Amino acid sequence: MRQEGGDKARSPKRMRVAVNAAFFRPADIGGSGVYLQNLIPRLLKLDSELDLILFAPPDALSMFEDNPRLKKRALPGADRFQRRIYYEQVLIPKAARATGAHLIFSAGTSGPLMSPVPHISALMDLQHRHYPEYFSLRTRAFRWVFWEGAIKRADAVVAISEFTKNDLIAQLGIDAEKIEVIHLGAETREPPADVVEAVSKRVPQPFIFLPGRTYPHKGHLTLIRAFDAIASRIPHHLVFCGAPDRAHDEVMQAIAGSPHGARIHHLGRISSGEVAALFRLADILAFPSEFEGFGLPLIEAMTVGCPVVATSAASIPEVVGDAALLVPPGDHEALAEAILKVLSDSGLRGKLVERGRTRARGFSWDRCAERTLDLFKRIAGA
Repeated sequence: MRQEGGDKARSPKRMRVAVNAAFFRPADIGGSGVYLQNLIPRLLKLDSELDLILFAPPDALSMFEDNPRLKKRALPGADRFQRRIYYEQVLIPKAARATGAHLIFSAGTSGPLMSPVPHISALMDLQHRHYPEYFSLRTRAFRWVFWEGAIKRADAVVAISEFTKNDLIAQLGIDAEKIEVIHLGAETREPPADVVEAVSKRVPQPFIFLPGRTYPHKGHLTLIRAFDAIASRIPHHLVFCGAPDRAHDEVMQAIAGSPHGARIHHLGRISSGEVAALFRLADILAFPSEFEGFGLPLIEAMTVGCPVVATSAASIPEVVGDAALLVPPGDHEALAEAILKVLSDSGLRGKLVERGRTRARGFSWDRCAERTLDLFKRIAGA
């Protein structure tokens, strides 16, 4: 919602955008963080008439290369709810007006409920609406007020999938005309050879791979049960990586209690280069998630020829198309059967690899940036 008296941009030749990244945690990079890391440099490269003012925690600012058209503004303590609310509701809107910004772009969904300039909010998903039990009361309250409020009042909303768009319409009654579906992209850079070599020495092979924080909905427990069901029939190990989260203790207990626990490895938080190396070394990505707004690991796996077995939940069918075997979420027996089928059938495996590479080419960070820039120009000139 625009504040009364807010300046209305008129198709500016040189455009200034205030980027709200108060959410960004370098030690806890999720989908929104990966999104912003890929988007910012591409936006600047696309348009020499674009200036960005990036509002983010101090340690997050250091993750973006210096550029004369990228002004960095530190938000210390933004990991605290009260401070983040102040930044997003007061400081950033005031700064946007003072610096002559043509719009505010909130890359982590929550943003100003009252903005002096047009506001665009980007949404990964509405998981809290589907699985409220996975969130604390404080987090749910923050999302109800500052996520959903920002979305309802924004001039435009970026949804990262058709699934998320349809969810916005069904859950919040958002006008479809206000929602722009812009898919995410895939990382195409090769990890350094020495990183791949180090990972190949550290991780026992062959292996089944699942990256991601130990959120309850990611399906680690389902995959452990599936692995236990087929471990005696395959030589593979099961490899997890990612920071610990709400289900971590339960996952580690399941590994310790597994009869094949010696072949299940959780590497913890590792570098993006090491994750990229694991995708290239893995025989299969097993992705048993119950809920995704997009599912970046799916694209990352398909890009490098790693076949995918995943669930039919949420956005996953939209992302993988015919390039993966899909099973019902939570069904460890179906998951085990699908994994075994891919590992034992070289013809099927080859088809999935070929289809996956073709499918992945349809997702590009460059295209994501181009469409986002087009949206900026349209909303700033509205």
